[in-house]
Amino acid sequence: MERTKRLMTLLLAVLLALTAVGGAALAEDKPEMRKLSVICRAKFNSDWPLDKRGENLCYQAFEKKLADMGIEIEYELVDDASIATAVKTRMAAQVDVPDIIADAWIGITESEILGWAENGLLVNVKEIVDQYDEDGSIFKFYEDHTPGVLAANTAPDGGVYWFSYLNAATYVEEDGSPMDFMGNSYTTLIRADWLEKAGIEYKKQMTRDELLDALIAIQKADANENSAADEIAAIGINGFANGIARSFGLSTMLLCDVDTETGKVYNSLYKPEFADYIAYMNKLYEAGIYDTTALGEGMTTQLIADNKAALAFHYASWAAFEPTISADPNAVYAPVMLVNDDGKAYSTVDPLFGTYCHYMVTSSCKDLEAVVDLFDYIYTDEYALLDKQGLEGISFEYDENGIPHTLYDPKVYPVTWEGTCLFNTVGMIAFPTINTGYQVFKREIRDDYHKLKDEYIIWFQDEGGANSTRETYGDLSLKLALPTTEEMEKIGEIENVLTTYMKELLTDLVLGNRSINDLPAYLEELESLGLTDYLEIMQARRDRYVAAVGAN
Repeated sequence: MERTKRLMTLLLAVLLALTAVGGAALAEDKPEMRKLSVICRAKFNSDWPLDKRGENLCYQAFEKKLADMGIEIEYELVDDASIATAVKTRMAAQVDVPDIIADAWIGITESEILGWAENGLLVNVKEIVDQYDEDGSIFKFYEDHTPGVLAANTAPDGGVYWFSYLNAATYVEEDGSPMDFMGNSYTTLIRADWLEKAGIEYKKQMTRDELLDALIAIQKADANENSAADEIAAIGINGFANGIARSFGLSTMLLCDVDTETGKVYNSLYKPEFADYIAYMNKLYEAGIYDTTALGEGMTTQLIADNKAALAFHYASWAAFEPTISADPNAVYAPVMLVNDDGKAYSTVDPLFGTYCHYMVTSSCKDLEAVVDLFDYIYTDEYALLDKQGLEGISFEYDENGIPHTLYDPKVYPVTWEGTCLFNTVGMIAFPTINTGYQVFKREIRDDYHKLKDEYIIWFQDEGGANSTRETYGDLSLKLALPTTEEMEKIGEIENVLTTYMKELLTDLVLGNRSINDLPAYLEELESLGLTDYLEIMQARRDRYVAAVGAN
């Protein structure tokens, strides 16, 4: 009752404010409405699919702002499994092409996008920004908040062919004091409740041998109580993004990565630690801890839902796995940082600075000025606040230091709360997220399950992070200049072949179908398939990136 009363009071205040603004506008002519069509994913999360966006207060404020500007958005919502195919098919046929394509991790590569640009299917947004953004505020916003990234998103022909999600927040403690936040960490996640059943105490750090012993003990204890030895590791073995490879000092990237200390591009197969990694993963398999069931598409999450996954890999604070396990409401995945032989703990973190996603303007768009007006609003502090914090007085309130604090309380409001910020509806999915300004790092401990995760995060920031080696986990393109036409053509010829070979090789090595003793022969075959050329191209792109943005 109190929640409803408070929310109604806040809503009334907002409506009165909007009415006052609207009343003044009645004396003026309403702007002529300009329609822009956008194709995007149908939802960011299950709580706020975009077809429910009208119920969200922050989206209502966004829609009203656009209406005041004379802009109306027509959304085409496509499910995650179909959107990449839909976009590629239409771009190839040039049929039913929307004004804006929102590529928010939908499965389109930058090479494909640059190919469309080269064929005249995309608008050079630099040209239309130069023409219609009279005060130059759009790209000034880029440089003010994420200096250097515009150069990294500039094609070799000097064009810029997409707008971007910008990430450059300032993280603070709840009291407003600055913190050395290194990014959300990805770790191995172990079933802490199963450790208890096996008589093992949960620790934030484990050696790899301790992890293996714990997983074997969990299986012997029949932790899921189904009388089958099926408590296994639900992690990928046909790549390196599994939490274990990083503990050997290998990259999470499949084909290559950049050594940020030397600036050199490398492939993990050339590192001496690779053989040790394969030997360890083979131990997991021989001990029955890895089952080939996990190789199937989507099977890692299925194994979790089936209450069979003793080990997983995700954000340290990830809380979405447990609700899928209907067979065990007391399931707890707790994060574990693995320790290498040198005594160092290795971790992987999200990058805290850069640009993501591609919001492209197609050559089918007839109202380019409306596009620039739209993005001229998006690249503002006003939109950034709405996107990441929501509405003042409803979604958040400022403290005496001017730092926004959310009013969302999970004990009171459901996850479908109407005041959740714009980020949970069209933000990021249909339009760029602008992650700037103060972001409060909350450390609330609500119950035992969250306590494990929150304690880990606190420990990671205060102690573990300082004693670990961190690698930034993300798209390699964040560290490279965009490719030339010739480079794109060569990448197109060899990348898929190399990817297929690498995935098959890693799987066979872990399962014992091929011998690590023959690694020189495998490398020779990879080189014959174009690995050397691929690494040289990536090195050239890295060198251009460093020259453009001054990175090291």
